[in-house]
Amino acid sequence: MEKIKLAAVIVTYNPEIDRLKDVINSIVNQVDFIIIVDNGSKNINDIREICSIKSNIEIIENDINYGIGKALNIGIEKLKNKYDWILTLDQDSVILVNIKNVIDEITKIYNKEVIGLIFLNIIDENKKTKYEEFRNTFIIAPIISGSIINSKIFLLGITYREEFFMDYIDFDLEYNIKRDKFKIIKTNYKGQDHQLGKQIQTIVGKNINYEPEWRIYLMARNLSKLLLEKRVGLIFFFKQFLLWYVSYVIVKPFKFKKIYNYLYLNIIGIKDAIKNNMGVSENLKRLMTQNEL
Repeated sequence: MEKIKLAAVIVTYNPEIDRLKDVINSIVNQVDFIIIVDNGSKNINDIREICSIKSNIEIIENDINYGIGKALNIGIEKLKNKYDWILTLDQDSVILVNIKNVIDEITKIYNKEVIGLIFLNIIDENKKTKYEEFRNTFIIAPIISGSIINSKIFLLGITYREEFFMDYIDFDLEYNIKRDKFKIIKTNYKGQDHQLGKQIQTIVGKNINYEPEWRIYLMARNLSKLLLEKRVGLIFFFKQFLLWYVSYVIVKPFKFKKIYNYLYLNIIGIKDAIKNNMGVSENLKRLMTQNEL
């Protein structure tokens, strides 16, 4: 087996410490180096303590929350010239597989030079093949967490889109990778235990992932920007619109005013995309200071 030089970047922001420990423990003996980029966490002392357990962990402390895109770019800039592959992880995603074995198996099937990203699936698709080339699908896309990225794409100038702050950064990266003729390969089995955020009970008693107001605005703005740039299609845009509707409106207790508020959040998000009010816009600042529920 060719020696695989692998590093990881984990972005943190007020993480749940026990879960972060599980995340780090799942990779610390698998990767050669870990950089944790913290976006101004209040529990930074706890994070520092975790980072001190191994010599191959470094922490970069940002003074404020710069968003996921900028944090990832900061970490990758320090790694891209030293490592062949970079694993990107959220603060709550535990890896369930031997990462280097996955890379080795896939590079025996596909030429390493044409692989841009390997995605460790968050679900088990129960397919006969272990790996396949990713095709566009509404069900699941290669999210940032659990993505093993060929450093070559960063050396060619591809970066994470900082002006998006967090949502749809993965879609933008996917577009850039495919535009430059690289392949995205995914596992057909569950390769990571990824937590999908806060859940709340619906009016029929079922738990779903709940999205706060600032996330609805941010997703509408960023996806609208991708639509205007023709990086996503109109059908996909409306499918996402309906998905957010379920995640925000159909919750307990049900309130009709949520429907109007939902439309308002989408309208100001679309307007900001058209006006190019990106990054930490005034609307985003205002919404993030309000309660999530």
